[in-house]
Parts: sequence; structure tokens; C-alpha cells
Amino acid sequence: EQAELTFRDCLNNAAKNEIQPDILAALLFLAEINCERDEFAEAQRQLDKLREEVEISYYQELQAHWRELYGRVMLAEGNYPDAYVWLKQAITLWEKTGNQYRLGKALCFFATIPALNGEKNGSNSRLLVPPR
Repeated sequence: EQAELTFRDCLNNAAKNEIQPDILAALLFLAEINCERDEFAEAQRQLDKLREEVEISYYQELQAHWRELYGRVMLAEGNYPDAYVWLKQAITLWEKTGNQYRLGKALCFFATIPALNGEKNGSNSRLLVPPR
């Protein structure tokens, strides 16, 4: 709960100073808190509201964070193909930014995506997550 209060305080300060990237960053961290609480429906609602603003911001860290969180939501919903896509994009962006902590976190979630079969009967099965 202390983290939520801290990020809400950051959000208020950023809004007061009209610093849009900081506002978006604080809102993403608030969505992440919902992911940590397993409140994925609320996190998805927050992320859906932020999607367009994050995309047009041109801040790679914001874009990577949004993709990581959305991938986590998709993973929690069992939507493994979308989780794969979003987390893979997040990993690529975190590699570009050099943020090793966030890269590691995204890789941990990426590694939990189960293998999926290419066909229902299991023939011609393929791994969704390529080996490293």
C-alpha cells in the first residue's frame, strides 16, 4: 500500500507540473500494482486507457512498460499467443533502453508462457516459445 501512495503522490506532482511522461509513468506503475495484486481486469482497464497516449509519446521505456504489463494481463487470462507477442516486444524495447531490471522482469514472465500445440490433435506441434 505504501507503493501505491508513493505512485499516487508522483502522479499528483507530475500532473501539477504538467509533465506528461511522468504522468504516464506513474499511471503505468499504478497498473503494475494491480497486476501484483492479481487484479488483472482493473489493470487491463487502466492499460487500455493509456495505450494511445503511450504509443504517441515516443518514450521507449513507457512503451516497453506498457507492453510488459499488457503481456502479463494476457498471460493471466490464458491468452498465450498475445502474451508472447506483447512480452517479446517489451523484451526488445527493454534491451534497447538498457534497463536490466525491467528486462529481467519481462524475461521472467516470458519464460512462464507454456508451449502450445499447433494443431488440436498434437500432430505438427510446435513450441510457441523458441529455445534460447
